[in-house]
Amino acid sequence: MKTYPSNHLSRRAASGQTLVEFSLTLMLMATIVMMVLDMGRAVYYYSALHNSAREGARYGSVNPGDTAGIIQASHGMTVGLNPDDIDVTVVETSDGKIVVSVDYDFQAATPLLATITGSDTISLHSEARMHIEVEQ
Repeated sequence: MKTYPSNHLSRRAASGQTLVEFSLTLMLMATIVMMVLDMGRAVYYYSALHNSAREGARYGSVNPGDTAGIIQASHGMTVGLNPDDIDVTVVETSDGKIVVSVDYDFQAATPLLATITGSDTISLHSEARMHIEVEQ
């Protein structure tokens, strides 16, 4: 009978150890990849909201009385977002500016975000203000 030193594992035991290590590493890497993809979605949605607020303010600077048109111009820039979940607020200030605020509740795809932040939604907000170009 052949004896092995105590630090030598049989081929079968080493294979099992490798499988366990691989599965643990795979779960960790999959979680990290999902979080990165989720944060990428959040950055895209914020960028869309920023462009939406800016486009609404630009439209409102030449058409200040057309609130429905401002909201429609804002919604036109939110590609990939559900228009029913977007809140657009239009305010005309006393110093001749128009302020367009856009709010959206981002739903995270990974449940891990809920444990980190305490909620599975992140409130995204963007605001743009421009001078009114035409006289009323």
